[in-house]
Amino acid sequence: MMESSAVTVRFLAEYENIKDRVNKSLRDYLGNPGTAQTQTLRASVRRLDTAIRLLPKRTRDEKAIRRCHERCRDVLRETSRIRDIDILKERILKHPADKTVALMLANFQEEREEFVDASKKAAWKLFEHHPPKLERRDLPRFAKRVEGAFEEMNDVIMIELGVSLRDEAKVDELHSLRKHCKRLRYTLELFPTVGPDSRQTAELRRWQDSLGEIRDCDVILDYLSRARPTAGVRS
Repeated sequence: MMESSAVTVRFLAEYENIKDRVNKSLRDYLGNPGTAQTQTLRASVRRLDTAIRLLPKRTRDEKAIRRCHERCRDVLRETSRIRDIDILKERILKHPADKTVALMLANFQEEREEFVDASKKAAWKLFEHHPPKLERRDLPRFAKRVEGAFEEMNDVIMIELGVSLRDEAKVDELHSLRKHCKRLRYTLELFPTVGPDSRQTAELRRWQDSLGEIRDCDVILDYLSRARPTAGVRS
């Protein structure tokens, strides 16, 4: 880890960049809650969530920060259902002539519209109350806090990785492992000693992509297992 003051200065600069990206993605999503806008919003809000989790406990517990963090989680929760629907639609669109698949697609559209209404309310609440500004005095002993956070994330990932390698049917653990790999990558990218193109972040991105494919398959299999097993569904 680099010198303490450099850690703090770098984090504050990245935090401001993240705030700008979140506000832009919120505006774009509220104007057009399409698939691409949903993905961009989720990525930017998750980065903000990651940054807030790094803050010292005293700062995290301040009302404005706590409220912002709660609204980040609300946006991620509401848009996760939209993400699953978009994945399902993309995968089964190859069989639109199948009557069961056609019915699913119609249902997806109705469900998506309902979920979008709720997600836009959550997005608007976050947009109304911009993430608060931070200053150096808000980050006491920050370098030590960051080192501790890295150790915590590494420990969690190693535990979940061990469980997942022993039993690939542990769907929840695999999904949690993917989220924690993503959080670790976003945390690493906050600091210049690593950067987005480093070997560590590149490896985490590959893990994340592979685990994401598994997650998508689990979502699809779970949904289709409850559908009438027509030719299109079986395919």
